[in-house]
Amino acid sequence: MIDSPVLTTWRSGDTDALAATVSDDVVFSSPVADYRGRDAALHILGLIAAAIDEPRSIRAISGADDAFHRFVAQVGGTELQGVLHEERDSTGRLVHITLFLRPYSVLRTAMGTMRRLLETSPLPVRPE
Repeated sequence: MIDSPVLTTWRSGDTDALAATVSDDVVFSSPVADYRGRDAALHILGLIAAAIDEPRSIRAISGADDAFHRFVAQVGGTELQGVLHEERDSTGRLVHITLFLRPYSVLRTAMGTMRRLLETSPLPVRPE
């Protein structure tokens, strides 16, 4: 099965390896908002690693410049189901990562956890 650099990061909690695979202008589209740029995307993806437990890939489908990964994880002891869509540029770097999650009740729990994590570790400010 094709492995996702994002799922690998969520399992390990280490964003260093992911940093090498994303473009400077990467966009991460979460169920709540879009995060633009390497620093913001890596920060949010790293916080997600702290908000979910035991992410496990169920199925992967890939094309020449993108891949879909179906996965499950735990949030507060309840199963979260997700799909991760990773789009790459001609150099193989991730340019757009989209996350779909369900069910809504578990997503709400995860959103509460993310809100608390962002309070203690806010998004990096992009210089103007």
